[in-house]
Amino acid sequence: MKGRIKHMDIIDKQYLVEKNPWKYYSAGQSIIFNDKREIRALLKLNGSKSNKSILSILYETYFGNVLTDSSIDQMLKNGAVIDCPINGNPFFAKIILLYNNPALPNLRNEKFDTSISMQEYYEEKDQLEIIANNLTLNEKAKLLFTDEKSKDFNGGKAWYSKIYSNIKDAIKSQSREDYTIVDFQKDVCTLQWFAYPSKSFQKDIIDNHLEENVRELETHKFMVNLARYAIYQGKTVIAMRSVVRWEEALKPETIEKEGKGFINQNQYKSNYQNNFFISLNNLNPGPDAKYITKPLSEKIDLKKIL
Repeated sequence: MKGRIKHMDIIDKQYLVEKNPWKYYSAGQSIIFNDKREIRALLKLNGSKSNKSILSILYETYFGNVLTDSSIDQMLKNGAVIDCPINGNPFFAKIILLYNNPALPNLRNEKFDTSISMQEYYEEKDQLEIIANNLTLNEKAKLLFTDEKSKDFNGGKAWYSKIYSNIKDAIKSQSREDYTIVDFQKDVCTLQWFAYPSKSFQKDIIDNHLEENVRELETHKFMVNLARYAIYQGKTVIAMRSVVRWEEALKPETIEKEGKGFINQNQYKSNYQNNFFISLNNLNPGPDAKYITKPLSEKIDLKKIL
């Protein structure tokens, strides 16, 4: 087969299922365990650039205390960091939206309270099950925050409602009026560059010079490979945030340097050119012009995709 590669890790569905750091996850668990080894290895200061580590930032954010050596194991044991870094089902979705990282949850638009555990924010059983299905890539996975009766955190319901309305309006303008919220739950999936909720990706990660450390986390590597496989499948993949980082990670040259590839490299390269977009103005306002390295796609024929 033309374009076939040898002696490389082939990114396919089986590869992703095996590499999934959340494959044994169950509803209500902490997700910090999946990066335990890598986070421990990154506890040392990041050269002379920062006096912070990923773990110390997460610890201070979730518990309101300064991290000490004696508190490390306690956090890894009891720190339930629950959110939806994979929201939806990337295997079945037709549109993949790429972002920075999950936002900290809040209740009734109040500031995140370190005295309240993450599980208390997601206290409804069905929400915990949706998160578990999403992280384990279960066929029942669907978008969190899109059920009418589900709780709202950080305006998540309004955010997804806006995207749904924009898609529905675009399809309606093409003489299709039967696009339902159930269709939307299956058709769209969001992936995050960094799996854990934080106050600010810019202030917590970038300003502390921890971007390279994020790239060492198994959860991050997995997220990137999910996006790559989505492109290979011919899905519409749109970088909505961290556009330069996502673009670099998804470039065919980057994948080849990592010793990874696909059964048909030419298929990936073609889909990368045709199906990977930076922002998409008919779904969501695009990033600042200074971050644009390729032309924005102003409109997409959603009827052909969905």
